[in-house]
Amino acid sequence: MSDLTERRLSRRRVLQLSLAAAGAAALASCSAPTAPPAATQAPAKPGGLGGALAVWNVTSFSETADKAIGEVFKEWGAKNNVNVDYQLISSTGSEYKNRVTAALEAKTPPEIFFVLSGEAQYYRSQDTLQDISDVITSVKDLEGGMFEAALVSIGHQGKYYAVPFTVNPWVLHAREDLLKAAGVQYPKTWDEMIGMSDKVSKPPQIYTFAMTLGDDNDTSYNFLPLAWTHGGALQNEQGALTFKSPGMVEAIRTVKQMWDKKLIPPGAVTWDSSGNNTAYQKGQAVFAYNPNSIYAYLEAEAKKPTASQQDKDMFANTGMYGMPAGPKGSFDEIDVRGFAAFKGAKNPAAAKEALKYLVQPAGYAKVIETGLNRWAPVYKNMMDRPQWQAPAYKNYKHLMEVGKTLAHAGPPNAAFEEVITTWIIPRMLQDVVSGSKDAEKAMNEAYDKMVEVYKKWKQPIA
Repeated sequence: MSDLTERRLSRRRVLQLSLAAAGAAALASCSAPTAPPAATQAPAKPGGLGGALAVWNVTSFSETADKAIGEVFKEWGAKNNVNVDYQLISSTGSEYKNRVTAALEAKTPPEIFFVLSGEAQYYRSQDTLQDISDVITSVKDLEGGMFEAALVSIGHQGKYYAVPFTVNPWVLHAREDLLKAAGVQYPKTWDEMIGMSDKVSKPPQIYTFAMTLGDDNDTSYNFLPLAWTHGGALQNEQGALTFKSPGMVEAIRTVKQMWDKKLIPPGAVTWDSSGNNTAYQKGQAVFAYNPNSIYAYLEAEAKKPTASQQDKDMFANTGMYGMPAGPKGSFDEIDVRGFAAFKGAKNPAAAKEALKYLVQPAGYAKVIETGLNRWAPVYKNMMDRPQWQAPAYKNYKHLMEVGKTLAHAGPPNAAFEEVITTWIIPRMLQDVVSGSKDAEKAMNEAYDKMVEVYKKWKQPIA
């Protein structure tokens, strides 16, 4: 929103613009976790920047991958006499959002913090991020160039406001052993998945599709690509709201059909972002749509010296595929994850230098090489490395080139991000699967809520 550009964030305004309604409520009741006070910046030491640097990251369900990122930041700190405080915060529920919002309100934000897809645009719209265009411009054409999706997610009007560290394809994890035993193959369409359900699942022990339906961003990440295959989208190419459409109604009805036929576990309406991971990893689902955090976890478990035969079998029998097709074709989804630097932190100069170090190919490669394939690189040529040539990753580079960000068909923007993080879509789907509203009524009510958000951010409505 342009009229926010030169305003300071008041307590009232920060709460209004909280990434999630739950986060705002938590702050109002003083229930949000208290953000740690920013470290006092120490005098500069000879040969380095000196001081302290707080880096907030979110958990990714892979300890090895999370540690790899922290080690690069700490390596930079050791070279520059900067004390790096690397914190991992739960990515489930609202904990991370609450921490960031509380830190902004208290004017004690971390120097560097994790951003997912449109979040960089959300904070940029509040004029709280450093412009790091010179950092990105100096590296974006190296190693074959960065994938376009990475640059779109962090850029606005020719400037850049975050460092991307992964272009993350979403894939349908599939239990190939269960498909083989049932005499069926990977479903090419949603109709095929629904049709094979009676053969592959045995509720309540095993369900067909671990689709997230709880108050969590992953619900939108699971639902919107399905909507694209039916001709629905939240916004068009110009970033105008287009949620209300016949295709969207059909997509909602498809979810209802899967629910009624017991393809989806009944507990899915209460899941956070770990719910579908857990269901699949425990052998309770045939399919789960997610980044490869599921596959990376299974690989890590299977390679442990103490791995059971069940651990090894789960890994060996898991395949990764693209999204099934609907009446309007098949679409694949990617998310872009990165780190941004707050303007109001204690050590902004150190933050910019640390981000520059992270994204330099030499140091960045350490994240890619040691992360057990959890992080697909933002540089195109790095996908040609041996670690990405395993059969399970045969389509990965293609998905990274053609995949759509969640904001499809338009660019990421603050209005879109607020719609996602206030859980309008999850609650719409919960109303439908519970039977309290039909698909069309639920869609219309969700659309009306989205209109208010788009108007607030002065974003167009088609």
